[in-house]
Amino acid sequence: MAELVLVFFESNDKLNWTPMDRDTIPEWLRNEAIWDRLVAGDAVRNIYQDAEQKGMKWYTATAVNRMNVPKSPIILPPRYAQ
Repeated sequence: MAELVLVFFESNDKLNWTPMDRDTIPEWLRNEAIWDRLVAGDAVRNIYQDAEQKGMKWYTATAVNRMNVPKSPIILPPRYAQ
C-alpha cells in the first residue's frame, strides 16, 4: 500500500507556485472536505483573511507517494544532480 503525503502550494497569481512548510498551512485549509478538490487540480482562494496577510493568495495541493517521489523537472547543476 502506498503512503501518500499531501504537499501544499501557495501563489499570488496562480502561475508561480511555492511549496509550503507544514507550519504555515492556514487552519481553514486543513479541512479534509476540500483536499480531494485540491489534489484533483483545483485551486482555492483565502476567503478568510488573516490579520497579518495582505492581498489574496491561492492554494492547491498534490499527493506524493512517499516511497516513489518523482524526479524534479528542474534541471540542477551537475554538482547537485548526483
